[in-house]
Amino acid sequence: MLWIMQEAMTYGTHIVLDGFRADPQALGDSDTVREVLEGLGRTLEPETEAYIQVFDFDKGPSPGSSGAAILQESGLALHLFPDATKLTLRVFSRHNVQLEEVTALLSSRYGVGRFETQIRNRSRPLPREEKMLRRVLGGDRTYARLRLEDFLRMA
Repeated sequence: MLWIMQEAMTYGTHIVLDGFRADPQALGDSDTVREVLEGLGRTLEPETEAYIQVFDFDKGPSPGSSGAAILQESGLALHLFPDATKLTLRVFSRHNVQLEEVTALLSSRYGVGRFETQIRNRSRPLPREEKMLRRVLGGDRTYARLRLEDFLRMA
């Protein structure tokens, strides 16, 4: 019997880009998520058409929308938090990532006031199956919200 396993880790550039003081009205527009992911996908792999899914997470502690774009050698996950005026974008690619283009697109679409960036050299690939992708984005979204929370403000 032949077992096919999905690759657990993929090597390349993994960027986590957090945006602060963004426009809450722009962050609340879930239609823009698809456009932003398409634009970022063209930036990373101009010749590849991205598989894009967008989900609304209206229930729970972090309402907003999240989307993913899966390309041949890249993957993007964008999470918007309108009530917190924050967003986070995970970019993984085996191609050269032009961070200036990514931040310019996010600034123009969402009015981000400040960015923080983390860079790693490996990541987990995003699944294509819709139900599993929603589950992965939901978990990633919860982690991002906790990571972005201003605990000093809550004290």
